[in-house]
Parts: sequence; structure tokens; C-alpha cells
Amino acid sequence: MESVLPEFPANQIEFQRMFPDEGACLRYLEKLRWPGGFKCSDCEDVGEPYRIPKRPRVLKCRSCLEETSLTAGTVMHRSKTSLLVWFWAAYLMATQTPGVSALELQKKLVSRL
Repeated sequence: MESVLPEFPANQIEFQRMFPDEGACLRYLEKLRWPGGFKCSDCEDVGEPYRIPKRPRVLKCRSCLEETSLTAGTVMHRSKTSLLVWFWAAYLMATQTPGVSALELQKKLVSRL
């Protein structure tokens, strides 16, 4: 089965349409991490995981009940910062030419909070 990675937004309007809320960011991360569908890193079972409403960044394997964080192994792991803010920062870093200063990035992120 061939997997297709999710698209990257081409401009700010597309970014806002693709990522209107935390849930959209979670779905995007899940598609990036498991383009062919969720696969448990512990038992290697493939299938729809349990979703924990009070812990939306965590998926639980239906077979072995192992919990996996969507942000594990990333700079976002264990961060209390909203994924929407992380995504916005990454988007700005990737699209601003010739880059974005730390002060400019801080100003833009504060306006998103």
C-alpha cells in the first residue's frame, strides 16, 4: 500500500484553513507519523487506536494498550504549548525569507495566543 504524506500549506490563508484548531494539528501529526495508518511501536499491531479525550496527544493501542504520544521524539514532546502555536512557529520559520529573527517570531506567536 502506497502512503501519501499530507500537503504543506502554500500560504498563510491555506495554513489557517488547514489548521483552524488543535484537533487539525493532531490529525496532521498522526498522518505524518503513520501515513499508512496507526502502527503500535510495541506490539506492531496495525489499526485504529483508542483516543483518550482528556489526553488528545496520546493514542492507545487496542491490542496491548501501550500508549504512544503523537509528539514523542519531537521538540513538541511534553510541551504545554498549543500545537497550533508550534505549527505556526514552524510555518513561519519555513516560509520567511531570509528567515525570521527570534524577536519577530516572538511577536508573531504572541499575537496567536
